[in-house]
Amino acid sequence: MTTAAPVPRRPSTGLLTSSAGPFGMISDPGWYAGGFGGDVGSCSAEGGCSTCPPSGGPSSQPTTDPTGGGQNQNGTAPEPLPAPSADTSEISQIEDYGLSQASDFVGAASFGGMGGTVDASRGNLIQQYSLPAGGTLDPVVVLSYNKDFRGNTSEYPDGWTSNYNRYIDSSASPDIDVVSGSGMAYQYSDTGDDYLVAPDFATNWLKNDSSTGGWIETQPDGLQYFYGSDGKLTKISNHLGHVWTLTYASSKLNIITNPVGKRTSFSYDGSGKLKSIQDIAGRLTTLTVVSNQLTTITSPELCQTQFRYASTGSGTILQARVHPSGNATTYTYDGSDRLESIKFPGGGISTYSYSGNNVEFTNPRGKKTTLLYDADKLLTAVVDANGDRTSLTWDGKLIRTVKNPLGKVTTFNYSGGFTEAIRLLQSVESPRATGSTIVYDTAPRPVSIVYADETYSSINWNATHDREVDTIVDQLGNSNGFTYNSMGNIETVGNGVGETFTYAYDAEERRVAVVDPDTYRTTYAYTASGQINSIKNPLSKVWTMTRDAMNRLTASTDPLGKITSYTYGANCQLNTVKNPLGQVTTYQYTNRDQLEVTIDPLGLRTTYSYNLAGSLETIKNPLGQVTTYVYDDAQRRIGTVNPLGFRTTTTYDAAGRPVEMRDPLGNITTTVYNDAGQIIASVNPEGERTTFTLDLNGRITETENPENQVTTNVYDDAGRLVSTTDANGDTTTYTYDDANRILTVEDALGQITQTHYDNVGRIDATANPLLKRTTFIYNEAGYRVAVMNPLGRITTTNYDADGRVASVEDPLNHITTTVYDSAGRAVASINPLSLRTTFAYDSAGRQISVKDPLGRLATTVYDNANRVAAQVNQLNTRTT
Repeated sequence: MTTAAPVPRRPSTGLLTSSAGPFGMISDPGWYAGGFGGDVGSCSAEGGCSTCPPSGGPSSQPTTDPTGGGQNQNGTAPEPLPAPSADTSEISQIEDYGLSQASDFVGAASFGGMGGTVDASRGNLIQQYSLPAGGTLDPVVVLSYNKDFRGNTSEYPDGWTSNYNRYIDSSASPDIDVVSGSGMAYQYSDTGDDYLVAPDFATNWLKNDSSTGGWIETQPDGLQYFYGSDGKLTKISNHLGHVWTLTYASSKLNIITNPVGKRTSFSYDGSGKLKSIQDIAGRLTTLTVVSNQLTTITSPELCQTQFRYASTGSGTILQARVHPSGNATTYTYDGSDRLESIKFPGGGISTYSYSGNNVEFTNPRGKKTTLLYDADKLLTAVVDANGDRTSLTWDGKLIRTVKNPLGKVTTFNYSGGFTEAIRLLQSVESPRATGSTIVYDTAPRPVSIVYADETYSSINWNATHDREVDTIVDQLGNSNGFTYNSMGNIETVGNGVGETFTYAYDAEERRVAVVDPDTYRTTYAYTASGQINSIKNPLSKVWTMTRDAMNRLTASTDPLGKITSYTYGANCQLNTVKNPLGQVTTYQYTNRDQLEVTIDPLGLRTTYSYNLAGSLETIKNPLGQVTTYVYDDAQRRIGTVNPLGFRTTTTYDAAGRPVEMRDPLGNITTTVYNDAGQIIASVNPEGERTTFTLDLNGRITETENPENQVTTNVYDDAGRLVSTTDANGDTTTYTYDDANRILTVEDALGQITQTHYDNVGRIDATANPLLKRTTFIYNEAGYRVAVMNPLGRITTTNYDADGRVASVEDPLNHITTTVYDSAGRAVASINPLSLRTTFAYDSAGRQISVKDPLGRLATTVYDNANRVAAQVNQLNTRTT
């Protein structure tokens, strides 16, 4: 096992990551405004490997809205499976430069798969494989390879472990090691108190369990791990006491039983090594183990990931990982078994070299980053490929300061003295000013945030269930309230104006219904593996989804019975998408499993290429015209060259912020930042400067344009804009309701426009300064069905089962109707005189003709790059 290295990640606040409002932002990696931090050490899930502490139930799956879609102006409908994207520099193998630490859980997609990270301070490669996700209560097993587990005599293959092989090692008593499921050890000190002293960088606290002679480990969200006197994990309990039980046979994990009695089972081969895992839905993942080496993992859909090993002086070590496509990533090591190189499929090699406590990382483009560590493996500096240096200092083993390449320092302060013997983040001082401060109770739980302007928000916790938030109160005293069911799932959410959404769950705690404040109900159904397979909206219109054993979407059917189907290739990646008309789009991939070719239904190809570091380098359209992207040594995109050779260039400062944009004509736009990295000025190509003045919370209070004219903004304590005064002294004011929605806008002449909302928060009426009212009416599914103007005249809209506009009736009862084909395209429009206009499309979905009611035809011709090449109007006049 590896002693867990302290790393400069965002320190814990002891708060559930799914909490709402400003307190949820504390646990959001992106929440660094107003002085709270920078991006050093944010939790990440790049490359499929989560470096965030686990939260929630034992599956650590994020809590998400089960719709798989979103709300739009026409109501609720599920989104289709997104097409593969080429515009990403993410690669299958992550190099984190030692700035992150593998946890027990990977952030893999719901269909499972590989992730990994590199602990550069020790040259340790960690690989993880996640089984496909299940339902809310279903454990997700994650297998981890860590070279420090070589030589283990457990039921796992050599070098491998799992997130449910978490255990206590008390061999170094009185110090106690909590060994995570990825092989990281967190050393706690037993001083004779109930709670053991946690290492600075641990987010969980550990307590002696006098009733069993074992230990209880508690996460900030209340999830607890119970260990027996032999150190084995025996159960996991959430903050309400609902239990996942682990049972053993012959000292090997045999069954995990979830709180409703459903089982995940483990079986072993004749040598006592893990052979298969069968989840609650009966899906089987198998392991092939040869001579104690894991050689193959076969998914429920028979996708095979293979592993190869090489012999070293201290045993065998992982040499290659082979994707189901057959593409291999290979690894080499130095004489101390430290990772020396990663060779990617199709070319490109990353290397690591070690000198004392320092590590030099060279990416596949030959660009070097240097990592400097002290004797305790604490990262003290990073020098990037451009020579820009970021320096760090430490408070014990918690990060104290970060100095960016411009010499600007961010300082982290901590709270201690808790019974649980841990330290939590208290405040962050940005280079510009002291930021917000977090106040904790003795639980320890955050109970308020005091902002830089001395306003504050507060959080009130449930008196009975101390990890459930009752209310969150903003700076003005407006509150959002929450209630929970017996399993701790949110049952109701109410806002400051009394609007309440209600959520219903089945026996397995899957969300099966959402009821809005008007009592309209959207319902969800699930597969045996806990994945959504149907959504019924309040109009009883149903969308269905068919999934394979890996949770991948294979077909979606709309309420009209139209089917879109998806197929997957031997590489286990999306291969084709067939629309309801039978038209097929095909995807092909590189040796590195990045999108390489998209072929549309007309057979036209768009091709993508990548540089050795995996960043998108070119896009070639079907005409062979190429757009090129250029990167600097730090892999930042600095140039875009269009097919005509015209270049747009971006220049960055030493802190990695874009400071100059040059267009193809040489026109330059400049951006200026303050010490905290906030934009304070922009200069256009004519040299004209616009300047911004910010308050302590980073909000723009003044904008001075190039003519020295100043616009002033005023905010209330909740940070809402309440007035804007322009350079002429004319003021526009805004008022809000307790749900933070705009109620009135008063212009400089005193003219007021009012907005009214229905119980669901939709605009149901507006009144102009003459108090003339426009009213909006919605149906149960949230589609806008009528608009009544100030004269009382009504325009109505009717929708088909798919939520598309089928007809519009104006105040004079004139009806316009729209007809759609199976692919959802408008093929005809019938006006109030019953005169018909028709539209035709090619196989690529492009409109190629319009025929008016007189039979006159207008046509459009496209080139292979989807650009209009010619148009012929109804008079047969051609424009090219």
